[in-house]
Amino acid sequence: MNPRKIPKPMALAGGTQRPWRSGIGLNSLILLVLAWCLAPAALAADYRLGPGDVVSINVYDYPELLTETRVSDSGSITFPLIGEVSVSGKTPAEIEKLITGALSSGGFIKQAQVHVKVQEFVSQKVSVLGEVRSPGKYSTQEATRVTEAIALAGGVNVETGGDKAYLTRKDDPTKKIEIDLHALMHADASHDLPVQGGDIIFVPKAAQFYIYGEVTKPGHYKIERNMSVQQAISVGGGLTTKGTERGMEVRRTQPNGEQVTIEVEPTDMIKPDDVLYIYESWF
Repeated sequence: MNPRKIPKPMALAGGTQRPWRSGIGLNSLILLVLAWCLAPAALAADYRLGPGDVVSINVYDYPELLTETRVSDSGSITFPLIGEVSVSGKTPAEIEKLITGALSSGGFIKQAQVHVKVQEFVSQKVSVLGEVRSPGKYSTQEATRVTEAIALAGGVNVETGGDKAYLTRKDDPTKKIEIDLHALMHADASHDLPVQGGDIIFVPKAAQFYIYGEVTKPGHYKIERNMSVQQAISVGGGLTTKGTERGMEVRRTQPNGEQVTIEVEPTDMIKPDDVLYIYESWF
């Protein structure tokens, strides 16, 4: 951005114009370092501003220029002396350079020490949807990776959530990136991708199976990864006193939509939408 020319400031009382100084004193510099080191700069440094965010801007040794303002819907702010500044999509460091350059080119302050701090993170949010406890939008200042975003959403619903999630990037909405949540739970950080404002994380519903007959708790349940028939029986509360593992059957839907009934063993794998039936023992 090429800052527009701003008229020189009016003379102060007494007819003398304030000398625009080129540096700051040692005491001011120390205060500067202390104040800004206390901020959560590690996360805020890469944050790109957008409409609704609130920033404070300080030109050190010029307290009269201290400004706290909200980014407008058009992505700009207004700063003393230089007027409107476009900040949407820029980091705090980029805005500092922008204002420093405008103050210098306008003949107001040479070598200004400008610092920008984000006070409210509003615009850059990631959406976490699907089978999580609190679906919604969460600030990328708090959530920089998939695990952090899901944690802010209360975590995956244990009863209904699947073991995979899908990440859709704002800049490529047609592509869905598969996230292996099972691997993440086992400390595989390669699946813990970074997230940015406008990204969407979706946790689908887990596949289910049905179990009926001689089990303590017949009904439908979530399929865990690599779940066997024996494990499915355990999830269903185990066999009743009359139940047996002999002659167990599964009604399964084939890829073409046809339903077939097959006999299964305890070590066989359960598949999505299987209907497992446990028969009564004859002895």
